[in-house]
Amino acid sequence: GFLFFPPEAPGNMGLWDQYLALKWLKENAAVFGGNADKLTIIGHSAGAASVGFQLLSPISQSLFDRAVLQSGAPNAPWASMPPEKAHEYAHSLIGLLKCRKGNHSAMMSCLQNKDVDVFLNFSSFFLPTFDGDFLPEDPKRLLEKGTIPAKPLLIGITREDGTVFIPRVLNDVDNDKNETWEQVISGIDIILRRHFEEDIIKDVALKYSEDKQGPNLNRQILAHFSRDHYFVCPLIEIAARMVATKGSVYVYSFNHQISTSIWKEWMGAAHGVEVPFLFGTLSSLPGLNQSDAEADRVLSQRVMHYWAQFARRIPPNSHLVKFNGCITMLLNKMSTISAPRHRKSCSFCHVSSATF
Repeated sequence: GFLFFPPEAPGNMGLWDQYLALKWLKENAAVFGGNADKLTIIGHSAGAASVGFQLLSPISQSLFDRAVLQSGAPNAPWASMPPEKAHEYAHSLIGLLKCRKGNHSAMMSCLQNKDVDVFLNFSSFFLPTFDGDFLPEDPKRLLEKGTIPAKPLLIGITREDGTVFIPRVLNDVDNDKNETWEQVISGIDIILRRHFEEDIIKDVALKYSEDKQGPNLNRQILAHFSRDHYFVCPLIEIAARMVATKGSVYVYSFNHQISTSIWKEWMGAAHGVEVPFLFGTLSSLPGLNQSDAEADRVLSQRVMHYWAQFARRIPPNSHLVKFNGCITMLLNKMSTISAPRHRKSCSFCHVSSATF
């Protein structure tokens, strides 16, 4: 869906597919008893980034009324790539599949005659790109220019969104012995794709080591930084830009941890943990600890209620709290929304924007 080899493969085909689906919904919602003027689109992780791309694209942003972005954003460092890199990856794929022959059409014909399964090994290399068409510019630049339309947004994270990346930067995530400061420096360097000087990396490491204590300090530091870098700061920027255009924004943090074989204990309220609560599919999770089944069920109902309330229009007495420059809602085991006790969790975004 994202091979960039124009003109035959212009890139962003996956986003165009989403656009066609949205266009179809807009044209046919009434047939199913829906209101074409009140369409809400929801995405998680890469899906949330896709929602953001639809929001930023002048081609599709008029097709829906509001959006939900869960642990993902179009301006996140993992969400897109420049066309030059996308084209470079396409040429690499052509070489690996031994299709480097003749003109563009001949190479595309060679790719089209390959078995579908061979492409699965390379699917993660290709991302949406700013092609000058669906995405006129880099999503970060589009946000800076204020091209985001004023729409209601519900956006958020899980408390330990960043733990999903830790196995990529720490060799032994379960062992707190022989921890060294060099491991933290190396981990942050990897997360930042080795784009910054060592002094900056050390400053970041020092910032994220504050208030950390107990075992597995390196894991704590890297998990916190990963969460902020990959999820929180991009989403907070989206929220701030939307507020500047007079759009309504609601920002949550899902803080409830569940015990299941999918997420290890140390991962906390990990990336994706809120999804089964939203869809009411907790019972399908393998190895789920049933001791908190009733509390989990009630929280699931609350999450579904809040999301539905957002989609239908926020009533005056809603528990949903508007964004005020920081995460304003915590979804926790008590099945309630509560406000954070302090604003310290916001400070990293200002530090990050100043540093990076």
